[in-house]
Amino acid sequence: MTESSSLPVGLHDPCPCGSGERAGECCIARACPVRELGVTSYPERFAIGLLLSECELFARFYERERERITCDILWAEDTGLPIGIAARATCTSAGTSVIRLRQMPAEAAHAQLVAHELGHFLVDLEGFPSLAARPGLDCIAAPLNSMLHDPLVDRLLRSHGFDLRAGYDAEVAEAREALGSKPNPPESGADQLLWILNYVAKRLDWDVVRGDNDSERDAFRPYFRERYPDLAKTGDEVYTLIQSIGFDTPGKMSSLLRVLMQSFDLGDGFAIRIPEGGLLAG
Repeated sequence: MTESSSLPVGLHDPCPCGSGERAGECCIARACPVRELGVTSYPERFAIGLLLSECELFARFYERERERITCDILWAEDTGLPIGIAARATCTSAGTSVIRLRQMPAEAAHAQLVAHELGHFLVDLEGFPSLAARPGLDCIAAPLNSMLHDPLVDRLLRSHGFDLRAGYDAEVAEAREALGSKPNPPESGADQLLWILNYVAKRLDWDVVRGDNDSERDAFRPYFRERYPDLAKTGDEVYTLIQSIGFDTPGKMSSLLRVLMQSFDLGDGFAIRIPEGGLLAG
């Protein structure tokens, strides 16, 4: 165990993996520093042991979906994750799949967040492409990818019975608080694009959260439109474009990414990445 570790499990506590052994003689003893990432990795059953034993919904999701993920996953404790981020799926430069947890093992309150990060690997497995960017441009590629991939993951979670509304409401409250002290939009074109992408992302997320037959209106859209009408107008045009092309198959997603790259003038430094083994069809 590293000096900076925040493990809530003591060496003499039962190991969350369910082995019946003391944690210090089981999974904690098998912790491994990953120098490339500056984190410590732990066995998967240790990382999600509390989720499996304390959250029946996550346990059912994991039992049904985990075997579909064919790649190895490195489960790492990363206390340096941004505030408010409890879990994050990433890929190393060598192609290693990683799920970073702010707290190791993950606590039951974060079951849906961990399920969401696992869902991104399932989306990759189905061949959905994403926008790749050279170093320095990921600040644009990452939110654009999240804008399109998160609704796919959330539809999967909703099919398993996860309640997405509380998480969405929390994100909207956080966004409104952040915008509360900003009466004017940013001046730089890059920052304006990020605001537009976040606005469109909220609209796409709401389409999943509200359900197919829910007539309730999204509270974030009129708030943003009133404060930043020009950006909202562009965002609504992007949303309409996305809806006209669609992104529910890998083929549609690829076509949509090409159109968005052209619309946002994303040329040098950007490319469409097809997951290894993914089939671009549909």
